[in-house]
Amino acid sequence: MPSSSTTQHASSGGYSVDYVKEERALRTETTINDPTDFQTRTGLDTLGHLRDVGQQVNQQVLTVERLSHDCSLDQDVLAQLQTPRQQGTQRIPALRFGDPRVVALLQALCRFAHLPAGFRNRDLRPHVAALLGRDLSTYSRGAMTYDRRRLRLHGLIQRVAGAHRYTLTSFGLRVAFFSSKVHLRILRPGSAALIDPADDLPHPLRDALRRLDQAIDQLCAAAQLHPEAA
Repeated sequence: MPSSSTTQHASSGGYSVDYVKEERALRTETTINDPTDFQTRTGLDTLGHLRDVGQQVNQQVLTVERLSHDCSLDQDVLAQLQTPRQQGTQRIPALRFGDPRVVALLQALCRFAHLPAGFRNRDLRPHVAALLGRDLSTYSRGAMTYDRRRLRLHGLIQRVAGAHRYTLTSFGLRVAFFSSKVHLRILRPGSAALIDPADDLPHPLRDALRRLDQAIDQLCAAAQLHPEAA
């Protein structure tokens, strides 16, 4: 019997549902359970507006799904993110790959990819602190503002017009997904393997490097990333 499953993505007032069969996504559709989550009243004459809302939700889901499955970054982009630079009169601080604070910041951004209204400092700050394993009082509002500015100047987020909210750009989604996948699926388990060797016997350097290369290839394959992207 062919296998099938459905995956539901919660959104305000409804769900985006992915129907999967034989490891292939057949379609994505959005259901709206309560129209008043998107408008002030109900009625047949409001179906056009709800259809537009559903199409926007579907487009956002498809964008996130596409970027999550193809989030590799080239070497030039990685180098630019990790190098402080000057843009006019503004200095753009680096987002150094592997830095614990940057890793926590980018992982926290993944939580907000689905929010159409965007997020504020107070929405993001508790999650960054939690991912750092720190009390909220040790990750100040000023630190969150500094990190948010770094994200904006690098083009990962953009401000919502007329509001103190920010949304992720497509580039920001790609960077957040790439960093989180590499850290969670490759660097963290790979570091544990290096710290805890299988035995204490000495081995020739050549054989050790060969096994390391094989392990990296296996981790990349399991993470669905090409070795070149690591």
